[in-house]
Order: sequence, then C-alpha cells, then structure tokens
Amino acid sequence: MRIELEKAVEEVRKRGAKRVGIQLPDGLRRRAFEIAEEIEKKCNSEVLISGNTCFGACDIDVRLLSEVDVLLHFAHSPVGSSDKIIFVRVSHDFELLPLLSEALSLLGQRVCITTTAQHLEALETARRFLEENGREVVVKRSRRTGNPGEVLGCDFSAVDRNADILFIGTGDFHPLGISLFAEKNVVAVDPLKNEVRILNGDEIRRRRYLLISKCLSFEKFGILVSSKPYQNRMSLARELKRRAVEKGLRAEIIMFDTILFDALQNFDAEAYVNTACPRITYDDVELHPKPVLSPDEFLVILGERSFEELSVDQMH
Repeated sequence: MRIELEKAVEEVRKRGAKRVGIQLPDGLRRRAFEIAEEIEKKCNSEVLISGNTCFGACDIDVRLLSEVDVLLHFAHSPVGSSDKIIFVRVSHDFELLPLLSEALSLLGQRVCITTTAQHLEALETARRFLEENGREVVVKRSRRTGNPGEVLGCDFSAVDRNADILFIGTGDFHPLGISLFAEKNVVAVDPLKNEVRILNGDEIRRRRYLLISKCLSFEKFGILVSSKPYQNRMSLARELKRRAVEKGLRAEIIMFDTILFDALQNFDAEAYVNTACPRITYDDVELHPKPVLSPDEFLVILGERSFEELSVDQMH
C-alpha cells in the first residue's frame, strides 16, 4: 500500500496550518497514529484524528473540519470542493498482468474498464494489455469525480452498457452495482484475493422486486435524508413526500447524520425510502429491521413507475 503523504505534508507546510485533521476509512485506521506522528514531526502542527465514519469523499467530518486549518481525507477521490480539504491518494501495488491474462478469455471484442480510487493506476496497464491482445477498449470518465474509469457506490457513469465490463478492484459491492446498472455480467479482477471472477446482479434484482412487492400494501413511510453535505438530497425527499401524500399515503422526512439500522426500528414507519448514500439501500439488506427502498422503487409503490423501468439509484 502506498500513501502519498509527502505531497500532503508539503501542502500543509505551504499553508502554514497549525491544526490538522486527518480522516481515514476503517482499513487505514491502524496507521492513524503513525500518520499523525509524521505530520506532527514534519509540520510542527497539532493533529486531530476523526473517529467518525469515513465511507467515502461524500462523508466529510464537517465538525472536525470546523476545528482545523486543514483536513487530510485519505483514500477517496474528491466529489466536491473545499479549500480546507486535501485528498490524500492511497494506492496498492500488485501484479496485474497474470490476472488480466486469466480474464481475457471471459471478455469480448469491446471492453469497458472500470475501477475504484485505489486502483486508478492500473487502468493504463489494463488498457495496453487489452489493446495488444486485439480488444477495443473504452474508458469513460466518472461524472462525479472526473476520473477516467472510476466507479463509486453512487455513480456508474463510467460504465459503458454497450461493452463487456472489466472491473479492477476488491470486494463484490462495486461490480455487483455495475451489473445491476448495466444488466450484464461483470468480469472482476481482484488483486487482494488474486483471483478473477464473474459477478451478476440478477439475484439481487429478484430480491429487490420481492421487497417492493411486499411494500405495495404499506401506507406509512419514513423518507431518510442525510445531513452529510455530499449525500444530502432534501429536495428529492420533499418531492417524494409530496407525491406520497397526493396518493393518500402517510410519509414523513427523517434526518440523520449517519443512518443506523437500529434507529430505524424505533420509528413507526412500515418501510423507509432512502435518499442518502445509495449503498444503504442495497448493502447488508439482511440487517435492515424494516424494508428500505430507493427513490425509484418508491415510485413503483406510488404507481408512477413499472418494475421494468427501475434503475440503480445514483447521486447526480
């Protein structure tokens, strides 16, 4: 793992920041003290470590940001702009070519390459390999981050539905989201597990349809809104409430910072509509105490959209 901390240190020195915040995702927190000590030593700055959630660049610790001169946010690509936030690149070194060789027979003539922030450097290697092996390569830019090939849990704009899809990265969440969005298989190259696998979202789609069908008779909905600046879709929540009330349903807006499943159990809604991070809707569904729908899925409940017209929820 490579952390481009030196560039951040130079920027902290340049700004003369006396108080520095650092915000890291869970996988990096074991190195929080090491990072803090290096900044304190090289910058002569006080360092405050965020203990709050860090699910992505949309999840900025706003309270800590107000306490410091600059906030270092690690391992995510920026989705917004703030003069006080420095985004620190984190990348992984791994041997890609053997995995690409294994994946080649699973891919057709036209291939769209996708990845996450930690593996952006792998894109060019993958492009060259595929082109040298006679493939037409497509790399689209993310609408939300501007980076080529990057997908987020809330943005699949870098995916070309008219090509076979190669995903370079860890875990199943992103490639399954891509499969749901593109309605096709995704060939995933996983450097952590050192394996190639095919993922398909059909089973998730079937479960979503069953969940929506279960909610068709419900009359009381909680509409979830996040106070996190880059996850907040209050205008959408208000519009959904207006439409629900017009159809004779009961709907109320509930605002959270971090949406906790246990807290949802305490409200008397029959189901919830999530306008915050789309990952909340699709991830860990078995932990939801009550059904959680996407905005599009709620429109099916309202009779304004058919099952065939459903699409994966994204931030725009």
